[in-house]
Amino acid sequence: MPYFTIFAVFFIIVFTIRNRQNIRKQADITDNFWKKELEANSTRKKDISNLNYITIPLEIFPSGIHRECEEKIKALSEKKIVNLTGISNTDLKLTYGVANLEFLGECDANFADLVYCIGTYATELLKVNRIEEARRILEFGVSIQADSALIYTTLGKIYHDSRDTDRLKALMEKAQNLNSLQKASIIAKLSGYVN
Repeated sequence: MPYFTIFAVFFIIVFTIRNRQNIRKQADITDNFWKKELEANSTRKKDISNLNYITIPLEIFPSGIHRECEEKIKALSEKKIVNLTGISNTDLKLTYGVANLEFLGECDANFADLVYCIGTYATELLKVNRIEEARRILEFGVSIQADSALIYTTLGKIYHDSRDTDRLKALMEKAQNLNSLQKASIIAKLSGYVN
């Protein structure tokens, strides 16, 4: 019985110490976040004309495939599009100023719409066996670092089916450089084609 009591007391002491350490760490994280957010909210507007704006090559999107995406692609081609995947709003404000946040949010939303349309367009082209056109569209998606598993895995399958190992390896390298939460999943799926 005394061993159990000693063990219980020891366990409670260790648990209490760990809990206090975790509370302190969380408090530090919270404090650092709010300090950074305060600094970000006071950052002045900066020039964003040199951002890597995306231009849509309309000629690679054949007509008569997916009316909704065709209209969306045409509309997007007249808007500003920027890939801001993996960059927090706080970091955007720190880098470009709080006054640019709304505009940058629109640019990022346009990017998300473009990524969706690329995947949908390519899928529809593959349904009618227009593989080369689908490949070109998917390669455009990869060139703008679209964070879509559909784009990477579909292109990986096209390369695998055509036994294009060089392009498949290059695609894998590009996936390694993604700044996306889907990166690990994309790499795992592509690995199935490489082996």
